[in-house]
Amino acid sequence: MDLEKTIAVLGWGVSGRATYAFLKARGHKVIAWDDQPAAREKMPAEALVQMNETVLASCACLVTSPGIPDDNHIIIAARQQGIEVLCDVELWHRFYPTAKTIGITGTNGKSTLTAMVTHLLERAGYDVRMGGNIGTPVFDMPPPQEGTWTVLELSSFQIERCPTFRPTIAALLNITPDHLDRHKTMERYAAIKASLFEGQGDAVIATDDIWTQQIAQMVQVSGQRFLSRIHGAASAQQQNQNMAIAIAEKAGVSQDDAQNALASFTALPHRQEHVAAHSGVAFVNDSKATNAEASRAALRGYQDIVWIVGGAPKEGGLQALEQDLTHVRAACVIGADTAPFMRWLADHNIPATHCGDMARAVDSAWRIAKQGDVKTILLSPACASYDQYLNFVQRGDDFKNCVQALDTQS
Repeated sequence: MDLEKTIAVLGWGVSGRATYAFLKARGHKVIAWDDQPAAREKMPAEALVQMNETVLASCACLVTSPGIPDDNHIIIAARQQGIEVLCDVELWHRFYPTAKTIGITGTNGKSTLTAMVTHLLERAGYDVRMGGNIGTPVFDMPPPQEGTWTVLELSSFQIERCPTFRPTIAALLNITPDHLDRHKTMERYAAIKASLFEGQGDAVIATDDIWTQQIAQMVQVSGQRFLSRIHGAASAQQQNQNMAIAIAEKAGVSQDDAQNALASFTALPHRQEHVAAHSGVAFVNDSKATNAEASRAALRGYQDIVWIVGGAPKEGGLQALEQDLTHVRAACVIGADTAPFMRWLADHNIPATHCGDMARAVDSAWRIAKQGDVKTILLSPACASYDQYLNFVQRGDDFKNCVQALDTQS
């Protein structure tokens, strides 16, 4: 890639803004565009260039925000001109090709594992950066130094636009149906995850589903990466801990030091987050559970549950949870369309209340809990949030606000 040429940035979200600022500060020629008029109003005038085949033909590459799909007209135009389409992580790697990196991916749990690994390395005295899909764009992080470990959470959207980036240590938690509106098939989705493990280095893979087992076998046969398999953890939390210790060991931390550091790790918000307790009933915010498999750990881990469920369903709906309802006493259904969930719950003999919004759901759940035999009011939607919220964070915050406003004396 000729860095003397102009670099085009598509998307003015957090990663696009960080990429533009980094390139501009280094004196590179850079242009930017966003298809949303509201975003363009916030862009510096000197950056704003409407991209087409003629403009893109003279560019070194097109760096896109991960959420922009392949059928975007600008991405199509770039590929027709033979221009590389990258994400910010790939471009960062080309600026820092010798940086020591840990790349963590999987359908569920990758943010927690990313934060946990970062914590273990920091407690061991390492210089550590954490970023990627977890929230901090790579170009917003301080540049890596010789001894720095950079821990990156990587989504499938990022990995598919990383043609050459391969982390020093690659880790895979799980693969279950998600993002199939973009990737179309599970085979394609799994292949994108698998591409992170091509090339030399270390690999840590939890082999508890058929897709990760196949990828582990591929890694073992290739002989290019030193593979550690993690299998049969009793819970998602235990799996994360086992994975984190294995990754930390590959980075040079002793097993004892890693194990001891786990005691001081604080879980991330919206992931089985204890919000409050009233009259022996715990309120738990698991809003990050945006698909059925992500709700499994909470449904298995808590007792006597009133389950707040619903939203924008993912592929397969709630079917994956058929064997995980033992502790559910009742359900309160939220979302723009509650009917499919109400039917599914009725078919599985779970008493369900149509609520629609979060305030009604929390109020109804509390009324059910007061009747007895309930220990947990659990928000674990098993669905995306975009039918009612901007994201899972806003949904989880709404739950916490509703719990705080609840009249527990009535």
